[in-house]
Amino acid sequence: MDKKATHEEFQQAVNRLQREACKGTSAQKTLEESVERLKVAYDQSIIYQKALHEEIAERQRVEKALQKAHEELEARVDQRTQELAKANASLSVESERLKKAQEALKKAYNEIGQRFGERTAELEAVNTQLRKEIEERQRAEEACRASEANYRAIFNAINDAILVHDVETGEVVDVNWRMFEMYGVSPAEVRQLTDNVDLSLGGPPYTAESASEWFKKAAKGEAQLFEWRAKDHSGRDFWVEVNLKRALISGQHRLLAVVRDITERKLAQEKLITYHDKLRAMASRLSLAEERERRRIATEVHDHIGQNLAFAKIKLGTLLRSITSDSLGQAVGQVVKLVDEAIRDTRALISELGSPILYELGFVPAVDWLTQQVEKRHGIALSCEDDGQPKPLRDDVCVLLFQGVRELLANVVRHARAHSGKVCITRLDNEIQIDVEDDGVGFDPASIGPGVGENSRFGLFSLRERLEPLGGHMDVASKTGQGTKVTLRGPLKSDGKDKRRKVS
Repeated sequence: MDKKATHEEFQQAVNRLQREACKGTSAQKTLEESVERLKVAYDQSIIYQKALHEEIAERQRVEKALQKAHEELEARVDQRTQELAKANASLSVESERLKKAQEALKKAYNEIGQRFGERTAELEAVNTQLRKEIEERQRAEEACRASEANYRAIFNAINDAILVHDVETGEVVDVNWRMFEMYGVSPAEVRQLTDNVDLSLGGPPYTAESASEWFKKAAKGEAQLFEWRAKDHSGRDFWVEVNLKRALISGQHRLLAVVRDITERKLAQEKLITYHDKLRAMASRLSLAEERERRRIATEVHDHIGQNLAFAKIKLGTLLRSITSDSLGQAVGQVVKLVDEAIRDTRALISELGSPILYELGFVPAVDWLTQQVEKRHGIALSCEDDGQPKPLRDDVCVLLFQGVRELLANVVRHARAHSGKVCITRLDNEIQIDVEDDGVGFDPASIGPGVGENSRFGLFSLRERLEPLGGHMDVASKTGQGTKVTLRGPLKSDGKDKRRKVS
């Protein structure tokens, strides 16, 4: 703006100088015409000399005035010329600055154009990306709506009741339709349910306070699974299995409660437990009946077959002494040896069937005798250790524990491939403990079960099942290649006296 004003002032000054120069030229012409007129007047009339002199004097004054004006004009022209020169120099500098400014402006314009093009391309790319993102967002929203519809369909089709709680307040924020069916409430009534109160049976231990403890643990991130007595809107109580787990749903932390009605399962379990108890009681009675029958058979074998074999041996001995023929004597001698073997086998059979030592001397001596018999027959180094404390046992417990020790020693002989073993009998408070240990090949205790086959360990499973209804139990510690230790425990008599009466 300042540069434009300076240029206009300079133009005005040049115009003024031009006008003054024109005036000076006009005056010069006038002067020349006057001189000519004077010459003509001088030539024409001398008469008018006086007037001419006056006119000359006047003219001289005019010339002086003109000269003075001319000098002033020249001075002013010089001054104005200097001013114009200065203005021209300033204008040249300003013009140079304008030129540089124009070049800078052109360069800036080009740069702005380039940047505008680049920015336009970037904006087009951004717009393209935005359109893609919008399309993806729309597809994601459609997929989300479809997923929500699928989620709702699955959520409501599940046969378990599902309650979604707020982690902080415990408020029920969402449920599925199975919950309405299971608890007999309407959607409007769900919001009115107080936390864990209206859905629990109410009696100990199924109280709202107990349920709150489960919920607090689950809210900390610890998944909870437990059985619970619940009640519906009409007051009917039923069994449920509750699975509590903290979950992130729609960006918010929720407590997910999956409730399964297990009333029929509990009734079936109760029936099964009752059935098992009956089976165990029957097994116990059968065990005693078996033992009585074994003892009866052993008695019959002892009283009849054993006595007859002994009498036959005596008769054969008498006959052998009366025979004079060598060949006949050898034949009778062989018969005597066969009778001796039959007597030994009969005694072994009587011991296995009836275990007379168990009834005559008691449990500990019977186990000690049993270990000695196994050691003699099978060549396995066995020992029996007793802590010396009294161990009074009921008949059924005594028989079952002795049978158990016998079965365990039979397993050592048949399966363990052991070189040595021991049986330790101790008293622990009101229980008797028998540890049967060997250094054999061992096995996986998880294989103990009711299955069939070589690796089912059904004998151990059966022994455990027979012990439990009598108040006893069995523990197995074994690793492959590291031997086996089986612990049997059974209850002692409450009177504390070891009567050692015979088992009937």
